[in-house]
Amino acid sequence: MPKFIPFFLILLLGFGAFAQEETVPDTPALKEYIPWDKETLKLFATLPVQDQGRVKPLDTVAQFTALKINGKRSNIDGVGRGFGKGIHLKWYLDCLFYPERAVDYACFVVDDYAVLTAIGIEEHEEKKSRYTYKELQPGRDKLLELSRQYGAKEATE
Repeated sequence: MPKFIPFFLILLLGFGAFAQEETVPDTPALKEYIPWDKETLKLFATLPVQDQGRVKPLDTVAQFTALKINGKRSNIDGVGRGFGKGIHLKWYLDCLFYPERAVDYACFVVDDYAVLTAIGIEEHEEKKSRYTYKELQPGRDKLLELSRQYGAKEATE
């Protein structure tokens, strides 16, 4: 059993709020995916947002979020194709605006397979592979339970 819950899994819970099926209205507009055009990406890239007390362009926030979850800023979908130029921003915007699509992106790196075992998720045969949110979602409740247990322990434990 790992001594800590990795940061990316905690962040996964945050993205999970966007990816829950019951939070996505069943409308035809959301079911049809429209790729991001260059002008829209350019506008979103420069949008100022507050992150950890600092104001940063959304593009920067997207890059570092992808880096934390994926281990790199490219290859977000886990199949080597990515989304092309501006990959991290397209991925980030898909997570926000097309969560029903984003749950299938293989972008979560799991460094310690004991975490998967602890939350009841079967590991992939191929080592160093990435997981989709949909694959990790069944273990979310167990992860929250373990997080509460670890949070209640003294630092000396």
